[in-house]
Amino acid sequence: MSRRVVWVVLCEDEQHYAFARRFLAHMTQPGMRECYKVLGPGHQGVRAKLGAEVLAIRRRGSMAALLAILDADGHGVAARRRYVLELCREEEIPRADDPVAVLVPERNIETWIAWLGGAEVDAVTRYPKLRRERDCEPAVKRLKELCDANKALAEFPASLAAACEDFERMRRLLG
Repeated sequence: MSRRVVWVVLCEDEQHYAFARRFLAHMTQPGMRECYKVLGPGHQGVRAKLGAEVLAIRRRGSMAALLAILDADGHGVAARRRYVLELCREEEIPRADDPVAVLVPERNIETWIAWLGGAEVDAVTRYPKLRRERDCEPAVKRLKELCDANKALAEFPASLAAACEDFERMRRLLG
């Protein structure tokens, strides 16, 4: 990406934002800008705002992108995606050509952080929250290393592989 893009992060909590902000800092050009949206409480806030944010991104054209992040919380990734899109009117649902990704970590964001830290993970275990949100930095650096090494997504937890594919789709759209 050679031009500046406003990245809107629509998320459940500070840990999601800390992970996303660091991920964007590692995976995009240094000149990127961002806009932080605080939308508690949890997944309901993301769900309530998604449609409006999709429309706002479309109005900005190629100068903006949206990362929406919410945990599956044991409901499954596909079910949580359906749940969050349910309130969107047809014209608000992200299209394939929208620079919009709805990322859903299986169980919670700490699942991805634990896996990136070398732990075996599953979809039912609640992994511990970090003492400080910024403590996710080593996990994000590891994700960047894996992406740079073209590590096979088949080895990633399914929800993280899907998130990486969606992010790559967005990067291609933004040029």
